[in-house]
Amino acid sequence: MKSIGIFLFSMAVLLGGVTNAVGQTMTRQYQFEPNETGLELVLHEVAVPALEPTSVLVKIHAVSLNRRDLTMLDREDPSDVEQLAGIVPISDGAGEVIAVGSQVTEFKAGDRVMTTFFENWVSGELTLEARATVRGNPVDGVLSEWVVSPENGLLKIPQHLSYAEASTLPCAALTAWNGLFKYGALEKDQYVLLEGTGGVSVFGLQFAEIAGAKPIITSSSDQKLERAKDLGAYGTVNYRQHPDWDQQVRAISNDEGVNAVLEVIGEATIAKAFTSLAPNGHIAIIGGLSGSRSSEYTPEMIQAQGYRATQFLVGSREDFEQMNAFIVDHQMHPVVDREFAFEQASEAFTYMRDSNHFGKIVIRMN
Repeated sequence: MKSIGIFLFSMAVLLGGVTNAVGQTMTRQYQFEPNETGLELVLHEVAVPALEPTSVLVKIHAVSLNRRDLTMLDREDPSDVEQLAGIVPISDGAGEVIAVGSQVTEFKAGDRVMTTFFENWVSGELTLEARATVRGNPVDGVLSEWVVSPENGLLKIPQHLSYAEASTLPCAALTAWNGLFKYGALEKDQYVLLEGTGGVSVFGLQFAEIAGAKPIITSSSDQKLERAKDLGAYGTVNYRQHPDWDQQVRAISNDEGVNAVLEVIGEATIAKAFTSLAPNGHIAIIGGLSGSRSSEYTPEMIQAQGYRATQFLVGSREDFEQMNAFIVDHQMHPVVDREFAFEQASEAFTYMRDSNHFGKIVIRMN
């Protein structure tokens, strides 16, 4: 019966419209809307977008939050508020293909798919054109029951993953993957520093452990550090108990220093991240939760100290495919901390703001 329903829905789309018992099919979606202090999430009901020849209609089953989503919601600058007003948030989602355009060759109705962070960055270097297709800003994201996506903006979900698990991969997982392997060239038995226990760091912990490296992770919570040990952390440091946590990291590495860092915090941690590095170590500069200014660590100083640093933005569809192959080979499962219902989207953002999570936060559509 399910396949018959998908077929009839697909035919309705191809014949010029999507209909149900009361007329044109609508979709519920959240949008950023201005309020007295900045922005808020508001639920709207809008028409299902038209299906183009090279696009795919997807019924979204789950989406996952990234820190950038919260950062946008919390913006107060009037120009930022104006720019974000009306945008559908969140870049990472997973769902089921309902219909495909006439020129789509990779997908068919019934396929399980996940979005890419960029709607259209297939391979190679990031271009200005591709950068303009980031989901959740500047183009609409996926906090919507139905989305229409370019074919290039989707990948099939590994069979062993649920929709919720798959929704966590597009941004945080790929950022950790590229930071460690594409740019960091991480090898077996090397030390890795991971800051905190958010999505990027927990994915980094999983990837490093599977690859045979020695991940060292920081947190202010002993409970979270115990969970990290269960995932294979080689060493842990409570940075609240040890303000000199970089020296603790060096001690764990037998004073060799770490070969790779996923730097997600920014101004408050980057100095200690650099002092944790081994000669020729690599730091992947990913986030700026505490700000991004660091006049002390200039490109000239980094080069003089024999360090390597890379600042990048997630990765391409080709990068995603390579990461998926690794995930499938090792039957790896992402860590989902908590799932919220679609109607609880605002609560999910609040939960992220409180920073009590370990791994990823997911919003279910049904």
